[in-house]
This record gives sequence, structure tokens and C-alpha cells, in this order.
Amino acid sequence: MKFFTLFKRLLIPGLLGAMGIAPLLTSCGGSDTTAGIGGTGITQGEITAFGSIFVNGIEFDTDNSQFEVDGDTTATQSNLAIGMIVTIKGKINSDGLTGTADSVDYDDQIQGPIASVTVTGDGQKTLSIFNTSVIIDETSTSYKDTNFVDIAQDDIVEISGFSTSATDITATFVKKTGTFPGDSEIELRGTISELSGSSFKLAGITIDTDNDTEIDVPDGNLLNGMFVEVHGDLQSSLTSVLAREIEFEDDDFEDGSELSLQGVISQFDSIASFKIGSQTVDASSATLSPASAILENGVNIEVEGEIVDGILIAEEIELREGSVELKAAVFNVDTMNNQIEFQFPLTSGSVLVTIDNQTQFEDEFPGVLNFSLADISSGDFVQIEGFENGSGVIASEVKRLDPDEEDTEIQGSVSAYTQGTSITILGLTFTITGGEDYEPIGLDSSITTDDIIELVDEQPADGTIDKIKSD
Repeated sequence: MKFFTLFKRLLIPGLLGAMGIAPLLTSCGGSDTTAGIGGTGITQGEITAFGSIFVNGIEFDTDNSQFEVDGDTTATQSNLAIGMIVTIKGKINSDGLTGTADSVDYDDQIQGPIASVTVTGDGQKTLSIFNTSVIIDETSTSYKDTNFVDIAQDDIVEISGFSTSATDITATFVKKTGTFPGDSEIELRGTISELSGSSFKLAGITIDTDNDTEIDVPDGNLLNGMFVEVHGDLQSSLTSVLAREIEFEDDDFEDGSELSLQGVISQFDSIASFKIGSQTVDASSATLSPASAILENGVNIEVEGEIVDGILIAEEIELREGSVELKAAVFNVDTMNNQIEFQFPLTSGSVLVTIDNQTQFEDEFPGVLNFSLADISSGDFVQIEGFENGSGVIASEVKRLDPDEEDTEIQGSVSAYTQGTSITILGLTFTITGGEDYEPIGLDSSITTDDIIELVDEQPADGTIDKIKSD
């Protein structure tokens, strides 16, 4: 391994002090020491914490970094936020956990007015912005100047996230920048088509130019098939934009680049051919973590490897999102072992959730700077999203909530089920009587082992299952 290390879960003392996380040692392949020789390369992924800046499990020193935020080269780290997808060029130290960023670049994927908001799942909504569908999540999406509940039609929002097709984005960051028609500034990225005279199409929207439009593309000539970013003003028709600036965008990584890339799998043909955004990946020789991870469309992963002939040859893949969700009061916090323990009434045993160097923290209550494990106490009501790893759970998201507004919930794969009697999820067996609400109707007769099921204990939590849900 020339650049990254498989042992990024092996946290060295003091590394995550800014996040309040104590040392954690995890054996992998029989070893209990860190590995990797470090080097220079590119890291692209979601910002999960600050202090310096944490991306893809690496803490980058940014004291001497050059920042560029939406084309602004005078920007600083203060212009960034949790959830933004950034590209970092720099050096990774031999521990595979720390490094130095030479440059940090952020570009949103789309900014414009919301045409419609549709509830598409439990804790999920889809925003229609121009001809793009943006999926937002109550927990895994970060918000600024808006929130999951209040986001509305005609809000102008800036979106950062993972593209799953030319017209679909899974949002990791949403910022409200204005309201249409009072505000009209938009940003679009895409491929030029139907170029004719002073106008062309981008994502189905007509882009008009005039003598004041700043065009920054090779040779100054716009061409069909060119990938560009457009800054402009939305016209009253809502189908056309007057461009103020058009900039050439080159999202390709150069051959020989060592790359850590986070994203959502799309166009999955086989383990040897799928895409993360526009990047083709060959993972036929990659090591998976956890080893039981299943790669398919829609799965959020981190890929590490080298670009060869335009293809990312993956050496390691880590799952970054799973099917586990918990909403419950914390029973115990073990900062020495970086774990949160949950117990549920009327069950025996507990669920241990491990915090690693890629876990993202968010606090519904204002006033806590760089919210982390150190700020969580027994009795706090917390929402967890993550994935099963052996007998426990690895947390990708931790969010502290207002307990007065939330039911207790547990979601995971079913390991045992007896209709009208009991169901076992994450090692805990819950008594069911047949009087619960099942969504969809008839679910009680079709549940099988390995199904992903959500159990709901409505307020006040008493250990009695009130609802059973399945996607």
C-alpha cells in the first residue's frame, strides 16, 4: 500500500483530542499496530469534524493550506461546514490517520430554488431543483440556515453531496441562501448540449450569455460535451438563466494519482466495474471492511487506490453507511473504548456502538463547539446511523436530539422471528403480541431472517413495541 492504510481504525493517543475520543485499538489481520508508509495524493469526501479538518478518517493540518470555496480563493476554513464534500491535495503521514493539506477545494453541486418537496420515506424527503432530484435525510444530511422540517418550496438552497446519476444527488449538506423570487442567484454544473449562438442547455435549463458573461474555458470557446459550472441569475420563466460566469470543470483524476474517494455506488455492473460519481472503479482485488459488506447501487463507501488508465484500481474499500438506526436514551458512555451503550426496557443485554475516526457528530442543541463523544452523557437522547460489524455497531452518524419530540426506535437485520411472539434485532429480543401496527399491512406474516426491520416504542418508552416497519 503506497499511500493509505487499512488500519485507519487504529487510533493513536491524542489524535482525536479535538473530537474528544480516547485511544482505540482494533486488531485487523492479527496485527495490533498501525501500518502504511504515507505519501502525497488526493482525498475527496465529506467533512466530518473540525479542529483541523477531518475527511475520510484523516485529520489534516490546515495551518498553511490554500482554500478555495466556490471559486473564492480568499476563503478560509471558516467558510466550510460539516457535511461539505471537499477535495484535499496534500501529504498523508505514515500512521495513515494524520496529514497536511496543501489545498482544500469546495464546490457545491447545485444552487437554486426548490420546485417541490416530497416526503419519500421515514426521515427522508426529495427536493426537486431544476431537473435534479435531491434526497435529504433527517440525520445524515447537515443543514445551515434551514432544517429538515422547515425546508420548503421556493427556498433557494445550496447542495453538496454524492451524485448517483446525472440527475440525482444524495445530499450531505444543505444551506438556505434565499427565497425565490426575491433572490435569483443560482449555480449549475453539467455538460453543455444544444449549443446555438449565445445559448445552450445545461441539465435541461436554457443558459443565455451576453457581453457581460465571463467565460473561463479552454481557448474561450464553449463546446457541446464540455463540463462546466455556471453562475447566474434565474429568469422569471424558471426555465432559463442569464449566466454571469461560466467556468470549465475538470473532474478527472490524473493517471498515477493515489486517491481516497468517498461516494455512493452507481452503475454497478460487477465488483470490477461500478462508479463513484463520474469515476469508474475496479474493486476486484480490494479488501473489504467489514468483510461482510455487500457492494451494490446506493451503498456509501470509501475507496482507496490508484488511478490507472482513468480507472480507480481499488486496494481497500470501507463501508461508510449501513442499515442500523437507533433512537434511544444513552445508558452509558465509555470514552476509553469510544463506545456508547444502549439498553432497552424489557430486554436483556445491550447494544454497543463504537465511534471511529470517521463518525460525524451533530447536536440539535446550540452552544456546543465541536460536539463530540466527550459531550454525551448517560440519559441523553441520541440518534445513531451506522452498520453492523461483528457483534456490534460502527456509527457513521451521531446526533443528540430533544427527547420530548422523539419515539424510541431500533432498526437492523432480523436474526430470529416468531410471529406474534418475539423478534430479535442487534442481539436483543423484543416481545411482540400481534397487537402492533405493521407497515406495510401483512408484514407480520412475511418477516424472515436478515430482513431490515424497524421497531418503534412510542412515548413514553416502556419496552412495549407499538409499531413494526419495513421499507
